[in-house]
Amino acid sequence: MDTVLASVRKTGRLLVTHPAVEFCGVGAEIAARVHESLFGELKAPVARYGAAYTPIPFSKALEAQHFPNAAGIVQRATALVTGDGR
Repeated sequence: MDTVLASVRKTGRLLVTHPAVEFCGVGAEIAARVHESLFGELKAPVARYGAAYTPIPFSKALEAQHFPNAAGIVQRATALVTGDGR
């Protein structure tokens, strides 16, 4: 956690990305701890990007859309920096 907090202090922003669902996962705990520790230093709300809150599809094509991907990470990171929504 110390490494994460030190990094967020440099940028004032955090995008937590992981393959688990966003709800009640480790990413939610990291986001909460950063928010509690650095609230006054954040330039934007902590953002999270995880798997869809649905059963994992059997189809490989649908499975690829279920989990976070590079395009989604770029989109959310850009929005975090520019302030254009989520």
